[in-house]
Amino acid sequence: MEKVSWSDIGFTAGESTHLDSFRRNGDALPFAQELATWRQWVVEVERGELLTLDEFESAYSMRDDVDASFRALESSLRGRLYPVLDDLDFRYRDSTVPGSLPVAAPSNSPWWWSRVPIRNAARAFLDEDIDARR
Repeated sequence: MEKVSWSDIGFTAGESTHLDSFRRNGDALPFAQELATWRQWVVEVERGELLTLDEFESAYSMRDDVDASFRALESSLRGRLYPVLDDLDFRYRDSTVPGSLPVAAPSNSPWWWSRVPIRNAARAFLDEDIDARR
């Protein structure tokens, strides 16, 4: 997984260190790792590489984590991170369509839980997984 390059986005060395280590709570992953993981999921959805419902559920949950950490960051940092997150969300929306997969979505789940991939290189595996959960 490719590390987030904060300096490419315009953050100082001190801000980069803070973003690399920032955790919204003791159980959370560092924000940089959450964001890098969400970016990796987006790339895999774009390529049609996610294979199972568990992978999609994990991707949706990771986006939840990114959202929670994003909200916990200082507003000065959030303001400069909006374009990064907006770009990833646009790419995710562009590779998905409205719909739902039979996964355990939280109540009042955010928009990303109601998106399904347009393409999936191994769609047969996903279809089998869906049939097994019904």
